[in-house]
Amino acid sequence: MRTKNDSLTLSGTDMTVNITSDPIWLGHIVNYSIQVVYTGTPNGTLKLQGSNDQGANDTSLSTATITNWTDIPSSSIAVSAAGSSLLLDKDCGYRWVRLVWTDSASGASSITVARYNVKGI
Repeated sequence: MRTKNDSLTLSGTDMTVNITSDPIWLGHIVNYSIQVVYTGTPNGTLKLQGSNDQGANDTSLSTATITNWTDIPSSSIAVSAAGSSLLLDKDCGYRWVRLVWTDSASGASSITVARYNVKGI
């Protein structure tokens, strides 16, 4: 079984603005999880989005051609205090996933840890 655990590349860590992670390629992946740890007084929503766009088969290559994103059902988590969240999907059937933070008037807050873990064949 193939596994990988790595930091998630974010467009920023200040939770007073909207944040979108870089996409994660899910080729050969069956299960994945994303853990986010945040401090301060966040107020907003974390969710996952998936895409079946072709893109490159490796996130080290250009992912600029991935333009069609769809919210993954039941992946939305409301956040209103410091803490952590774990978002996961079993038997995923899409090529790419990304994490999206949508701010709803947060106070001073930041993401201190964002990691993903994938398992596949």
